[in-house]
Amino acid sequence: MSKDKGWDYLNSDDVNDTFNSEDDNDSWGYKNSDGSGSYYGADGSWGYKSSDGSGSYYGEDESTDSSDLVSDLVGLAFTLCGAAIANSYAKSKEKARKEETRLEQLRIEEEKRRIQQEEKEKNEEFGRRG
Repeated sequence: MSKDKGWDYLNSDDVNDTFNSEDDNDSWGYKNSDGSGSYYGADGSWGYKSSDGSGSYYGEDESTDSSDLVSDLVGLAFTLCGAAIANSYAKSKEKARKEETRLEQLRIEEEKRRIQQEEKEKNEEFGRRG
């Protein structure tokens, strides 16, 4: 499937603000001063271009151009990277929480031993007096 001439217009250095196909009156488009724009093709296709140069082409069968796919993949990569970082952070926090719990249990056990030892010593001293 060949792309409508409007896609070529959006990606050209044409300084005209609007596009109308000379072949038919059903294809048209426009560009803004920042380079963004869109077009609508006679074949039912349409496309847009952002001011940063990224854009998408939607053909008559609603297929998309690779520039849209690349943009989607980059977005997915950032999302996955963010999820991996969040997961790693959550795991490290969970590990730290478990270590804190373990240390607290050790402190409690040591305190219990100390109290038992004090009670044993008091009982021994009371037994010697009595």
